[in-house]
Amino acid sequence: MIIRYLLRLIAITVIFSAIIQQNANAQCNTIDFKADKTEGCPLLIVKFNATGTSSSAGTRFQWDFGNGFVNGVDTITSAFSKPGQYTIKMQATLSGSSSPCPVIVKDSFITVFPTPTPVIFVDTIGHCGSTKVVFVDITAGSVSRDWVVNNKTSTSKSDTVIYPTSGSYSVSLYSTNQYGCEGFTTKVVQIADFPFPDASWTVSNSSNEYEFRVKDSSIYKYYAWNFGDSSKTESGQNKPPGGLVKYHGPRAPFSFV
Repeated sequence: MIIRYLLRLIAITVIFSAIIQQNANAQCNTIDFKADKTEGCPLLIVKFNATGTSSSAGTRFQWDFGNGFVNGVDTITSAFSKPGQYTIKMQATLSGSSSPCPVIVKDSFITVFPTPTPVIFVDTIGHCGSTKVVFVDITAGSVSRDWVVNNKTSTSKSDTVIYPTSGSYSVSLYSTNQYGCEGFTTKVVQIADFPFPDASWTVSNSSNEYEFRVKDSSIYKYYAWNFGDSSKTESGQNKPPGGLVKYHGPRAPFSFV
């Protein structure tokens, strides 16, 4: 009698467990998850929500955002800082179930777009008393930009500024790519003095030949002498070594430009 009772109890338990497992399997089939966004620029912050069950129902959750499973609840937030595609996984264990539901895997579910790395090309042209600087955005993949140069803003591909005095000046560039992601950089430009030429020279007189040598001639791109006779004008376009220019003729007024 007792044995028959025990066998009947075991049978009822097995049937009851099977029914529970069947119901659990059916509920597992309804579980899923969604995200409030699936793509964007870094830092991309995404909120994930489980559907079909909840923590309030006693369900336990594990999430994997690309670096291994972590315990969580039915609603969880994750931040993605590096560009690329991320596979998201979730596993739920229903209340009272002896085994978890199958892992839900969504390949390449999250896409983080690349951020441009702004690059500023600088072309400096020195003038006496001032310096003209041309800034050009040569950022790869740049479709638009915002400059902050000399306390002014601009959106053109290049920007030109004339600095009247020497010193350190900063220029900032916000560059945007096709995905709408923005990169930022700041560059410091050192502006040196471009003084007016020092029209000083040395003269040597030997056998009616005069040698004129420009002091600090290496800093000048062009110079010319005028000896008062147009046929005897010597040009420094080829920059004679040491600024040396020779003149044959009688002593006469001369000038340097």
